[in-house]
Amino acid sequence: MKRIAEKVEDNCRQAAYLGELVQAHPDLELSAPVALNICCFRFVVPGLPVEDLNTLNSEIVMDLQESGVAAPRPPS
Repeated sequence: MKRIAEKVEDNCRQAAYLGELVQAHPDLELSAPVALNICCFRFVVPGLPVEDLNTLNSEIVMDLQESGVAAPRPPS
């Protein structure tokens, strides 16, 4: 049980670190505060209409899922 708890804590720290990286990157923005092991963010392009930005981010999510690199959840 202790090892599982350690891995959960590691994952929460990783999410917090990812949140810090997102906040420091000019092309990314946090969509919500990092909570536990969840980091919600998106790619941004200044001046791009919201509908186009949403489409672009959905395509990024699909590409990541299909490549097997990550298993992100599309925006709701």
